[in-house]
Amino acid sequence: MTTVSPNALQRHPIYRLTNDLASFLGIDRDYIAFVELISLAAGRMAIPINLDVESDQSAVDLAIADRIATIVPGKTVPIDTYKSFLTEEKQNFTDRYVLWFRRNYPRMHQDLVAFMARATDSLESAPSIWRICPSFVEPSTDIPTLRLIACSAERKLGGFAASFASAVGSQIHRQRLMEVIETLCPRTNYPFAFRDRLAGTLSPSSMLIVERLLQVFTNVRRVLTEFRSVGVVTSDDYEAVRTLLVNLPLLPMDRVISASAIKTAGIIYAHVYAGDYQLALPDRSGEGHHWFTRNHTVKWTQLGYTTAKKHLDALVDDGLVVASVDRNNREHGRIIHYRFADSRAPPFGWSNPFTALPEIGVN
Repeated sequence: MTTVSPNALQRHPIYRLTNDLASFLGIDRDYIAFVELISLAAGRMAIPINLDVESDQSAVDLAIADRIATIVPGKTVPIDTYKSFLTEEKQNFTDRYVLWFRRNYPRMHQDLVAFMARATDSLESAPSIWRICPSFVEPSTDIPTLRLIACSAERKLGGFAASFASAVGSQIHRQRLMEVIETLCPRTNYPFAFRDRLAGTLSPSSMLIVERLLQVFTNVRRVLTEFRSVGVVTSDDYEAVRTLLVNLPLLPMDRVISASAIKTAGIIYAHVYAGDYQLALPDRSGEGHHWFTRNHTVKWTQLGYTTAKKHLDALVDDGLVVASVDRNNREHGRIIHYRFADSRAPPFGWSNPFTALPEIGVN
């Protein structure tokens, strides 16, 4: 993944919130938690930024998200059934900042996210939508959503156990965060003079995420400067947004592969390209000597055979790995060999679509 220096984000006033957030959560600064805070703020502003978080530590991420939801009590509501959604709809989602889908019901999620996309402009409130899952979930149509792979983020969760054992966060820092969020102005429309320079760089759904983030960053900046700073989207706001997006561990809409399969690929690669490991196929000598089998995968990853097979099939479908035998021609009991596709090497994570955003300079 292409990254850029975090300096533009760290210089922006919104970055001050990461200190309060880290102190409230009792962990170090964390991209996943920070984006959840931004999504909460976006829901307050009625310009929702939806999140899917695929987590390898779902209990941890559920606890973190739950604590973030308590920053502004009563504004986040769990949605587990159509009935619970309809109850909120009848109230026009009044005073709701986040709808949290706590169960993995893809059909319901797709139906309701699509409904909220149509309803955003017609409702006084327009909450963000969260879904935190322990495994890969299919995206819900082409709805603008930040899809995060938690295991691919650089995270420092060493303080989590001590902080969450007591089930409370620092109330001083919670109060500071709440005051900022509650001061935000709903449905802002700060002008952005550089918009024409972004034309054609992203898909419309990705560009909508950028535009909403620009409004959130600008609004937060103005709140933190007591509205003494300019009421327009500045180049500083844009560069901070761009820096955040380019550094996020994203799973793009067009890639159907789980974080656990990506993790498996990294483990396999480390073994087949380490030391004196060699395995060549006599009839495919021109394709190198870094072949491996399902049994190798089971041994190296400590996964069950069925899980290893599932991950390898996903890696083949993604084009990351090549199989010696086409799936349609496989005989029961036949040993299948695999190798990494040409020019594929770690990091395997994802191609971040927001790397197409141009630099526009900093004031």
